[in-house]
Amino acid sequence: MDFYSTLLCLCCTWVIFQAFRKTRSTAISKKLPPGPKPFPIIGNLLDLGDKPHKSLAKLAQIHGPIVSLKLGQVTTIIISSAETAKEVLQTHDQLLSSRTIPDAVRAHKQDEFGLPWIPISTQWRNLRKICNDQLFSKKALDANQNIRGMKLQELLAETRQSTIVKETFRLHPVVPLLLPRKAKADAEINGYTIPKGAQVLVNAWAIGRDPSLWDNANSFMPERFLGLEIDVKGRNFELIPFGGGRRICPGLPLAIRMLHLMLGSLVHNFDWKLEEGVKSEDMSMEDKFALTLQIAHPLRAIPIPV
Repeated sequence: MDFYSTLLCLCCTWVIFQAFRKTRSTAISKKLPPGPKPFPIIGNLLDLGDKPHKSLAKLAQIHGPIVSLKLGQVTTIIISSAETAKEVLQTHDQLLSSRTIPDAVRAHKQDEFGLPWIPISTQWRNLRKICNDQLFSKKALDANQNIRGMKLQELLAETRQSTIVKETFRLHPVVPLLLPRKAKADAEINGYTIPKGAQVLVNAWAIGRDPSLWDNANSFMPERFLGLEIDVKGRNFELIPFGGGRRICPGLPLAIRMLHLMLGSLVHNFDWKLEEGVKSEDMSMEDKFALTLQIAHPLRAIPIPV
């Protein structure tokens, strides 16, 4: 029994040593971005906590806008500024356009048929063309909208509603870390090497709350967008809730229309008030992390028909 216990300890020690040596040799041979020191085997998994988008934003404050982590044995690069996001989503878009496929996605074969996950290929280009030309083109969306809805949307485009939508996306992006990208080859960003096979996560949540980009970054102030030529279509990297580059969300045109239409209809047809005894300053806007961001405590309001 003592022999097997000793053998097991030796095997565990060898595995830990090999993992540490591999991590160290990779860091030495390539100039990786700075980041917290990883533990053997688990890497930096403990640094993520239950709200990774917030934990990663704090790491960016310590190490800078581009951070290197080890999630298990996977080298992961975290992007937390508009400037470096532009490097990933535009300048090096071709090299960093592959996907890291989560096991849950692979189990449902979404990596074979789902447009967000399949590799850049003829199949991907054909599906993208169908989305752009047939499903989400202006002509196709207009054909499925009645005249009243179209007029309402035209009205909203010229009013404060559009600024409310932008401010909501800034503070509460639906996918806070966007979908993970994967480097097809080594790429250099800000003087650091993004090694081939590394996972790349863009923290859209952190960029949207970057105090160097936004005054009172944690406050809900839709008026900040009045007179600003900033949209969510992937051209302004200060605001990228749908990503950017060739991998930008194909459903963006539909999402924008539906959100404007629903918000405008609710505001146009109802006055709203809080429940009895509830004060706006006491309402919790805390979120809980998942692939899509969700509010931790559902908010309630009472509609009053106009």
